[in-house]
Amino acid sequence: MAPASTVQSTIHVDLPDATAAYKEQAKRLGHPDGVYDKNTNSCVTHVGDILRAGGAQNVPTTTRETINWIIANGKRQ
Repeated sequence: MAPASTVQSTIHVDLPDATAAYKEQAKRLGHPDGVYDKNTNSCVTHVGDILRAGGAQNVPTTTRETINWIIANGKRQ
């Protein structure tokens, strides 16, 4: 049986400032983002925060809307 963490697909999002996104992610390492909330403070909303830091425009702040934004604006690999 395959491990649960097997990657099924990836989505690439071009960023105007990938360095800023990288720096924001590095800054957050080891610092909790607060209480988990499946709608407003999840791993997906964290990704949205990093995308915004990299200059992505109009990235929503909720989990479902961020997923939809990534699908609409990214390139499936």
